[in-house]
Amino acid sequence: MDEGTAKRLALAIARNGTRLPRERGMLSLDWTFMQSAILVMKLLRAHRNPAPDREELARQVIREAGSLVFAFECLRWFRKDDKEPDADRFVSAAVEDELGRILAFRVQAACREQPPYHIHGSDTPRLLWVWNKYGERGVVESI
Repeated sequence: MDEGTAKRLALAIARNGTRLPRERGMLSLDWTFMQSAILVMKLLRAHRNPAPDREELARQVIREAGSLVFAFECLRWFRKDDKEPDADRFVSAAVEDELGRILAFRVQAACREQPPYHIHGSDTPRLLWVWNKYGERGVVESI
């Protein structure tokens, strides 16, 4: 698949994250949701040259994902273990942190409008974790 098509498809999936099914079965917990985030990551991998284009597209996915929970799931698949060499990373460690900050800002803004558990239910701990890890220190503990 060419890079342009991969980019458009990745953004379309991310923007429509709220429409993805969330299975709740014993062996299929969020299978489609998770596989969609993996697909977005693989589509972004089509952006091999230059790396800054892939990193900007990753930023765009996190900023524009229609669902904070889907943005979190994409971030989860974009991140690597801190021990991974930079050459094996999807995006650099610095960009991973930036993506986390972008999502933390979105979570914080959403929490100003409504308590997250009203909207995100059982996904609230994930979002609060991102906000606590990448957001301003002490803010999550103070709410």
